Amino acid sequence: MIEKRFNPLVFFVISLLVLGALAGFLLYKSSNTKINSKKSANELLVDANMLYNKHSYSDALKLYEAITKKYSAYAPAYVGMGNSYLQLKKYDKAIESYNKSLILRNDDFLTNAGLGSAYLELEDYDKTYFYLRKTQYLAPNITRVSSNLLKLYDALGMYDEVINISLQELKDNTGKDDVYYRRIAMAYSFKKNYPKALEYAKKAVEYNKEGASNRVELAYGFLDMGNFEDAIIVFQNLSRIRSHFDIYEGLSVAYLLSGDAVKSNFYSQEAKKYPVHSLGASATGFTLLHYKQYDRAIAEFNLAINKTPQYYLPYKGLGVVYKELGQKNKAIQYLTVAKNLNRLDKETKKLLEGLI
Repeated sequence: MIEKRFNPLVFFVISLLVLGALAGFLLYKSSNTKINSKKSANELLVDANMLYNKHSYSDALKLYEAITKKYSAYAPAYVGMGNSYLQLKKYDKAIESYNKSLILRNDDFLTNAGLGSAYLELEDYDKTYFYLRKTQYLAPNITRVSSNLLKLYDALGMYDEVINISLQELKDNTGKDDVYYRRIAMAYSFKKNYPKALEYAKKAVEYNKEGASNRVELAYGFLDMGNFEDAIIVFQNLSRIRSHFDIYEGLSVAYLLSGDAVKSNFYSQEAKKYPVHSLGASATGFTLLHYKQYDRAIAEFNLAINKTPQYYLPYKGLGVVYKELGQKNKAIQYLTVAKNLNRLDKETKKLLEGLI
C-alpha cells in the first residue's frame, strides 16, 4: 500500500517513440531553435528524440515544435511534443499536442496511449478508460503489459481485471513478480477474499523480502484474517527501518482490534506526523468496517477524502458504513458521489440500487 497510485508512472508509451539510436547529432540549446533545412522530417525527429532520450525535455520540445512549423502535417512531432509535456507535467498542453496528432492519425497507437496517460495524470478516468481501451484494441500485446492500464483498473476498482492482467504478467515472467503478487493481494482484499489476499501477500514477501510495500500488504493480510499478533510483528519490524503513515496507522488499528487502546492511541498519534496516504487510509477504513469499528472507519475514510477529494473509494466506504448503520440518506449521499467519480464500479451501482 505504500506505493502512490496517483503519482506519475514510467510511461510505457514514451519509450516506444524512440525510433533508434543514431549517434552524432547536435544538441539544440538555443531558446529560438533553428533546424537544418536540408534534413527531412524523419531525420529531424531522430534529432529531437536524441534530446528527449538525454532527458533534455525542454530542448526536445523546442525542436519538436520547430519541426511542426516546417512540417505542419507531421504527426510524430506532435506526439513528441505531447511526450515532452508529459515529462514536464504540463498535462493540458500534452493533451492539446496529442489531439493535433489525432486529427492526422486517429488510429495511431502512440497518440491514443499518450492521451490515456495524460488523462490518467489528471484523474479523468472516463477518458483514460476510453483511450487505453482503444490502444488495447490497436495493439493488445503491448497494452496488456501496460502499467498505466493496470493502474487504471486499480483506480477504478476493476479488481477482476487487475487479477487477470497480473496473473498473465506472472505467467510471462516480466521480472516484477512481487509487484504483481502484491497487486493481486490488494485486489483480493478489496474483493473481501481475505484468504486469497493473504496467500498472494505471502508470495510477494517470499519473492522480495526487503520490499516494504510487500510487508505492509502482508501485515494487512494478517489483520483481515484476524491474526493481530502476526500483523503487529510485521508492522513493528517495519517501523524500525522506516517511518510511514500506513505503518503507524496499521499498528494503531492492530492494537485497537487486539484490545490495547493505549498503544492504539499512541501509534495513531505517530501516524499523524506523516502525510496521509489516501489508498492506505481507505484500505484501513475497510479493514475497520470488516470488524464493525464504524467510528474509526469513518475517521479513516474522511482522512482519505481530505487528502484526495476526487478519489471515489473513501466515499464508497462511507456509503457502506452508513448503510450498515441504517442511515439511508447518508448512505445514498456518499454512494452517489462515489458513483459519479467512478461510473465503472458495478458494486457501487448495486449498493445504490438496493437503497433507492
